[in-house]
Amino acid sequence: PRNPATHYHYAQLLVRRDQPIEAEDHFLTALELDPLNTAILRAYAVFLSSSSNRMDEADRVLSRVATIKKHAPAGTNME
Repeated sequence: PRNPATHYHYAQLLVRRDQPIEAEDHFLTALELDPLNTAILRAYAVFLSSSSNRMDEADRVLSRVATIKKHAPAGTNME
């Protein structure tokens, strides 16, 4: 499907099922479809830091969230 929410929720399910490789594929697909979605970006950062202990990558993703929020028009809900 071409729906980022579907890929995001499936990634979360795969994380709970201890399938990190498949989960990451779906996180990345979700972000390819919706690269400015800060909720998916934050969830991906949590995945990187906890599931795969990739703190440097998680920090870069969170920096991207901060940049997106900084440049969002006033009153935009980025959640």
